[in-house]
Amino acid sequence: MAWVLLDDNFPNHPKAIAAGRLARDLFVCGLCYCRKYHTDGFIPKKAISALGCGPDPKREVEALVKVGFWDLGEGGYHVHGYQQMYADLDAKAAADEKREKRRAAGRKGGLAKASNARDLLLANASKSLAPVPSNALAQGNGSERNGSGDLHLGEKTEEGDTPPLDVWLAQLQEDYPQHRVTYGHMTVQGFHEAFLYDPRPAQAVWAEMRANLENQKAGHEWRVKGMAPKLEKWLRDGLWKQRHEPDSPVQAEPNRKPAWLHK
Repeated sequence: MAWVLLDDNFPNHPKAIAAGRLARDLFVCGLCYCRKYHTDGFIPKKAISALGCGPDPKREVEALVKVGFWDLGEGGYHVHGYQQMYADLDAKAAADEKREKRRAAGRKGGLAKASNARDLLLANASKSLAPVPSNALAQGNGSERNGSGDLHLGEKTEEGDTPPLDVWLAQLQEDYPQHRVTYGHMTVQGFHEAFLYDPRPAQAVWAEMRANLENQKAGHEWRVKGMAPKLEKWLRDGLWKQRHEPDSPVQAEPNRKPAWLHK
């Protein structure tokens, strides 16, 4: 929280008395504005009406300029002697440093969360690579069945291998509507969490994700209305689990004669 250092003799200063009570109040509000937004003593004209001294404090502004509290500048006014008496360079530097630390911590936390999700997923690779139950969705994904009825992806992996998540994500980004594709770490995190929080084997999740993508791309919402969400939202909000109604062509009604022809 910013604050303003003000001499306790300010209300009785000859310039403050000459400017008048409302102009004096406007001057204090102007100082608060400069400190809050770190303007280095500059007050734009469009901000003056919002400082609390009426919608058009023209008389008060003229009084502050006349007594020398404000100097007229391009697009606004400068508090006279601001850097000598009210400078907030140290406060601004401290605020900028604090803000940058928060940003860095947020970026670090997001990347760490994505990394932890990936590590947990890979730690359960043996379970993820178990045979996929026969009721898993796999239409249109190049899968095949073995003699026991279990479902396996067409792309075989050896026992002990980990799911090729990077390859799968690249394939998903290639197949997704290109004007809605995202590539940031939030997209990567959402993709990893789709596998991490699903108890089924990784191949089953991947099979369902690809099948539902093709289903949604062919549906009315995406194909006709163009309402495909961004890939990041599609993954993080679990929209990839949805099945859309197929977009059936609209049949034209047969030509009907006007009612008056039947009379």
